[in-house]
Amino acid sequence: MNVQWYTLPRIAPRSQPLTIALSIFNQTVGHNIPSGTIFERQLWVEFVVTNEREDTLFASSLLDPNGDLRTKGSEYVERGLLPPDTALVLFNGTAFRFGQMTDFFFDADAIINRTIPPHEARYARYTLPQSLLQNAVELRLSARILMRPFPPFVLRKFGHGALVERLPIFTVKSLSEKIQLAP
Repeated sequence: MNVQWYTLPRIAPRSQPLTIALSIFNQTVGHNIPSGTIFERQLWVEFVVTNEREDTLFASSLLDPNGDLRTKGSEYVERGLLPPDTALVLFNGTAFRFGQMTDFFFDADAIINRTIPPHEARYARYTLPQSLLQNAVELRLSARILMRPFPPFVLRKFGHGALVERLPIFTVKSLSEKIQLAP
């Protein structure tokens, strides 16, 4: 897998929104990434922006207190305790039965496949609003491609919640960069 900044200025004005993009390219031959059962594997982009004082200005793909991504399956999102992560970039598959999402692919009559095929790229795009840039001199960007074999909420649904703490999250790639802000 090749991961690189796709859109990244070295200097950016504070007076307008800033779009930053990553390119995630599947260099493998013969299988998509993530490979295996796409409904269980999770491959995602964690993207965090801080200022020169290390204050977090923007974050996507941080986990809820149960260890779930803030999307379908997150008890915190489903109960309204945390907002869904609308900037989440997740490469996996989603199963549907009669037009409704289902947790189990063997029940599905349709799927959405968001994996990355061989020799193809997908992009993670983030737009930082002007209001986030106003009081910063420098932006520090951190991006990590993370992967785990199973979402924690599925383990809990199967009655194996005790296994969640043993569920590994692998860092596949990581990037960091700085952007200077100009008036």
